[in-house]
Amino acid sequence: MDRYPLLEDLLTSDESTKHRVGLEAAEHVLSISGHRGSGIPQRQGAKPTPDLWYPENNEERIEYFKSVWDLVYNNIDRYNEEHFEKTIGVLTGNSRRLASNSRLSRTIQSTFSGLIAHRDVDAGDILTATSRIVHYDSGSFSEDLQKSWKEFEHEIIDQDIHTKLKRYISGYNTVDYSEEREEATKRQIANLAGDVVTDPQLLKDEIGWILEENGKPSRIFGSELGQQDATGRMIDVFIEGLRTARPDAACTVFGSYLEEVVDSCENPPEDLFLRLRKDPHLANYFPFLARKSDPTDRAAIMIYNSAKQDEISVDLLIEIRYIARMGNLSEQSFARIGSYLLDAGTAKAAGIFVNIACDYYRTDSSSIADSDLILEALTHPDYTNQNSKFNIFERWFEWGELANIAILQNHPDRLRIAEFISNCLEQNQAGGELSQYFDRVLRPLFEEQPMKTWDLVAGVLDSTPHRTQLEYWLSGREVNSDGPAILLVPESELWKWVDKDPDKRASILVRCLPDITHADWWGLTQKLLIRHGDKPRVFEELRALPMGRMGSEEQFHIWRGKLQELKRNATDPIVKRWLSQEIQAVDRLTP
Repeated sequence: MDRYPLLEDLLTSDESTKHRVGLEAAEHVLSISGHRGSGIPQRQGAKPTPDLWYPENNEERIEYFKSVWDLVYNNIDRYNEEHFEKTIGVLTGNSRRLASNSRLSRTIQSTFSGLIAHRDVDAGDILTATSRIVHYDSGSFSEDLQKSWKEFEHEIIDQDIHTKLKRYISGYNTVDYSEEREEATKRQIANLAGDVVTDPQLLKDEIGWILEENGKPSRIFGSELGQQDATGRMIDVFIEGLRTARPDAACTVFGSYLEEVVDSCENPPEDLFLRLRKDPHLANYFPFLARKSDPTDRAAIMIYNSAKQDEISVDLLIEIRYIARMGNLSEQSFARIGSYLLDAGTAKAAGIFVNIACDYYRTDSSSIADSDLILEALTHPDYTNQNSKFNIFERWFEWGELANIAILQNHPDRLRIAEFISNCLEQNQAGGELSQYFDRVLRPLFEEQPMKTWDLVAGVLDSTPHRTQLEYWLSGREVNSDGPAILLVPESELWKWVDKDPDKRASILVRCLPDITHADWWGLTQKLLIRHGDKPRVFEELRALPMGRMGSEEQFHIWRGKLQELKRNATDPIVKRWLSQEIQAVDRLTP
């Protein structure tokens, strides 16, 4: 144990920097398996290997682990907040690895008992670590050790209501919701809800962290509270808790609770929501709680009116999307909310409407009722304003879905969507993210209005070096592609475009052409070679084989045969020379 004194010096020091180094070293010790591998850091080239201590047997190894574990735990109150949390992580993170040894198990259980009683330790972390040992690891333990861990789990869970709530509400344990255990878990949560409803003070004591929780156990607990508290006794407890909660508190338990009690409260839900709206400390939580508990058109209008009256930020109108997703937002309300958001004149407000509209039309297959509003939302000029603080590219999925709906429903100005894409690409705005929607948005336009759509796309190819994704898509090489879109452009328009600046545009067209894997690849390729194959960049960059040139030996044989047949039938000398070059490329790649 010749390195133990060094570790002891670090962890018992009064210096924060030494604590950090010591905790990292301790974590390394506790995480190793104890084998003397050849890759140990002490071996440095030709230097002599240091004569360091190694355990002679398993008992010495276990004793060393125990000494390091105790050293970490016994000094926990020396550390600042960051290193305190790190210590908890070191102990809980390595407990599963060490618990299979009965002696170390006793040490771990003793430590966990001390930690769960510590005022600054989240009991949920200790309960979760214990539960994972019991339910994931103990199957390989001896019978006595299994029993010991199960008894220990029951002992620390049953200490009080706090530990019970932490065990079943905080976090998510997949074992609890397995087919064998889910019903028992739900009964435990229902019993806890009953205890809290009987004595609301129990909830008051825990409300701070309960409002932070999110996930399946939180939803079940909230619903059970609501079902057992039909008169709404707990509402005031939750509301008082919100006054000291963080602005981004999840409020999942409260929302699930209200979902059950709103319809049965003596006062209509408007009274409750009015309390939230009119209180500056609570208004921030109102939109989520309103749509969660009463996901109807009525709640959407309340949220909308609250924003209009400056009670809440316009940003919080995003909660209306969940009402729209459920199909509960009326057409009239949708139009009012959309107009309000677009009148706000900001890219962020328009982006929120894109989200709401996407969810609204996802559940409604009828024609877009407010197509002008939709088009305005899709093409807001500030989306591509580099000075704008809002980033539409975080909402490309919704944007792409809505754009596809607008195009398929034949909005008369749908080419404005293609113009928007062109502007994004010309300004190098999220071409990679946008490219996955080329096929859904641009292809229908190419099929319906190929010449006008090509004019827009050609403008991008001309004006920006940031065109790689567009070239890939036109060639059909993009993953999200239904085939080479360049083949949808009338050939006369293509050649007219190339011929105006052949030195530049011919080489651009090279990168837009399909390869040999596409059935119709040869027509444009041959014509480009005949027209501009004398240009070195065209001849050298044009390739028949797919990028990466991956394929089976059989596939290469088929491609070689196609190229040979084309060469036999070719009459243009440049075409024949290019085909010979491609055949040689196949031969180099074939064993």
